[in-house]
Amino acid sequence: MMRFCRILLFLTFLGSLIACRPTGETVSVTFVVESDSLPQQTRVYLSGNQAALGRWHPSMVPLAPAGASRWEKRMEFPVGTRLEYKFTLGDWRREALQSNGLEFPNLEAVVRRDTTLFLKVRSWEKPRGTLRLSRERLANKAGMVETQIPWFYHGGDDPQWANPAFPDSTWQQVSTPLRPQEMDSLDWSGIAWFRLHLDVDSLLWGNPVTLTMVQAGASEVYLNGKRVLAFGEVSKVPETEKRFLDRTPVVVRVDSLASQVLAVRYSNHTALGNRAQNWVGGFMLEFGDPAVSIPRHVANTRHNTFMQAITTIFPLTLALVHLVLFAFSPSIRANVYYAICLLGFAGLGFASYQGFFETDFGRIMFFNKLFFISITTTMVFGAYTLYAENQDRLPKMAWVIAGLAFLLVAWFFFLPRHFSFSYAYAVMGVVGIEMVRQIYTMVRSGRGASWFSGLGLLALVVAIGWQELIDNNIVPAPGGQRVIYIYGLMSLALTMTVNLAREVSGTRKRLVAKLEEARDMEIERRLLELDNQRKTAELEEARQIQLALLPTSLPELTDFRLAARMQTATEVGGDYYDFIPTTDGGLIAVVGDATGHGMRAGIMVTLIKTLLPEVATTFFLPDFFQKCTRVIKSLKLRNLFMGLTLVRLNGERFTASAAGMPSLLIFRRESGEVEELVLKGMPLGGPFFKGYREVRGVLAKGDVMVLRSDGLDESFNPDLEELGDEALKDCLRENGHRSPEEILNAMVRLGENWRGQKGAADDITLVVIKKETLPPNILNS
Repeated sequence: MMRFCRILLFLTFLGSLIACRPTGETVSVTFVVESDSLPQQTRVYLSGNQAALGRWHPSMVPLAPAGASRWEKRMEFPVGTRLEYKFTLGDWRREALQSNGLEFPNLEAVVRRDTTLFLKVRSWEKPRGTLRLSRERLANKAGMVETQIPWFYHGGDDPQWANPAFPDSTWQQVSTPLRPQEMDSLDWSGIAWFRLHLDVDSLLWGNPVTLTMVQAGASEVYLNGKRVLAFGEVSKVPETEKRFLDRTPVVVRVDSLASQVLAVRYSNHTALGNRAQNWVGGFMLEFGDPAVSIPRHVANTRHNTFMQAITTIFPLTLALVHLVLFAFSPSIRANVYYAICLLGFAGLGFASYQGFFETDFGRIMFFNKLFFISITTTMVFGAYTLYAENQDRLPKMAWVIAGLAFLLVAWFFFLPRHFSFSYAYAVMGVVGIEMVRQIYTMVRSGRGASWFSGLGLLALVVAIGWQELIDNNIVPAPGGQRVIYIYGLMSLALTMTVNLAREVSGTRKRLVAKLEEARDMEIERRLLELDNQRKTAELEEARQIQLALLPTSLPELTDFRLAARMQTATEVGGDYYDFIPTTDGGLIAVVGDATGHGMRAGIMVTLIKTLLPEVATTFFLPDFFQKCTRVIKSLKLRNLFMGLTLVRLNGERFTASAAGMPSLLIFRRESGEVEELVLKGMPLGGPFFKGYREVRGVLAKGDVMVLRSDGLDESFNPDLEELGDEALKDCLRENGHRSPEEILNAMVRLGENWRGQKGAADDITLVVIKKETLPPNILNS
């Protein structure tokens, strides 16, 4: 909701700025051109200093036919607007000419009311083969006169062709840039001469002008037979040719002649290869006013240097930052994708302006290729960055984008003559829309990107669309700047970097919170550790007390041999065994099992221990169980119970009773069988139970009785299968003829083998009683 409010406030603020923009009073201006020398279907264009006039683009603003030899365009301008304008036929080689054959100067008007601006044009075509050169024309052409009229051309090499008197009227006339379609009509052998006749105004005689040569090969420039300039080394063979490009205006002095001849000896042995790559193979030469051309070149150099530095260093620095972030957090793939995207952006910025500084045309072609590779890299990995922020894996659309980029690069490299940047802009638009979709998805789901990133992507999409409109001469270039898309990319780079920095900041804040939480947990852990140490010490003391409750040695009896063992599952167990002597010389064997483990079970064992002496004087054993239950209930020990088995031994006779304990096992030596004596009853501390039973029996010589808790028979193996009573019976049957200690060890081994590596889950207590007539053998457990 807060994000939506911020967007709404931003749009409201933007709308208020637009609404509050002073519009002022406007007036109507109608531009009218009449020309009897043009067919009716000819298109005439208006060009001038205002955005509505195309910012001096020669084919941006067409005029509409308005009758025979008449064209018009009606436009609105604020009162007081100063207009400068010219008329062309779509390029500056065909602009309106005065009656003297020169171009019109910039036509001017300051509009203060509805106005019609009328111009009668008698000619549009410059004389073929002759270039008019005068101070007036230099002024009319903003200080630069291009030599774009056809030159006389002759293939081969002959020094006589520099002679201004040499007849050249039979030579072929061509355009010097030697575009691919022009090269097809030439018999190009790698070297040729070009001648241009000049009609020089007397006001320029003896005065300096500048010559600016932009070429793909090497050239020597001759003025009236004298070599005035050389760019590179012209050669008839490729091995000794040295191509050189220098955009710096060079000052030459004009001879005091009305008719002069400019001759260019030119070689380019790569021209045919350039044609296959859709590159020009020739040259372009311009005359200039030194007061205009030199400062203009300095300004262009300064501008290109600044723009190259900004568009290269800015993304390169951000790329290094994100590479470092990826090095420290490899799991965040968005950083490495975005670093590659920014490296592509840096290559794009560098290649876009490096051609201005290069002196080798081959390197210019190389940087043009680098430009295209960089722009596709920026597109693909910009989308990948959003995918990495929004999804765990790259979707199928990511591979579609990569495939489109690969096809564009392959097309550009292998079929350059058929390539159009409009297709590249279309793919950029598709990628931009996909990126906007990803941003929308992320904003809706609350993951990663903010609306700020959406603005950056929106700026990129608008810039790409605007670039396409400019390249197709649908809208004028703002401020004369025809490279618009790069500002969209800069907006995207800035906003995405801010967004990633925001995520890093959020991660850091979350990390700080986690560290604080960890510190609190560590403090709590230490407190718990101290408390655990205290409780452990208390439990150890309780364990020692519990062990002290057990008999330290087994009683000496003439008729019985005894063995006993208790194995606790925790520090303080719930099991208990004891031997209570009776007044008639007999013995009561006791095995108990309190519910649970730990301190509560220890309390119950201690309580029963204090009551056990009374059992020696109890005639009917179940009465002792009733008394224990009454005492436990009186203490209000909730959910605390204890099972108890009592066996009174006297001579060969025994009396047994049990409260909530496993059955007694009796091995009969004579038959070799094991009897199971089941005594059911409620555990002590539970509901009052009147059904406790007392059973009497006889143990013959060699018979064995086993008292036990439920810990052994309820042991589980790794497959969670219970040991059970039958296994104990089998063990007793197999080992009943052995000593009580050996029987006990056999049962303990049985439980260990059954459990495997697992420890005992419950206390295990075993008491083995064997009837003997031999002298007693006291066994200590």
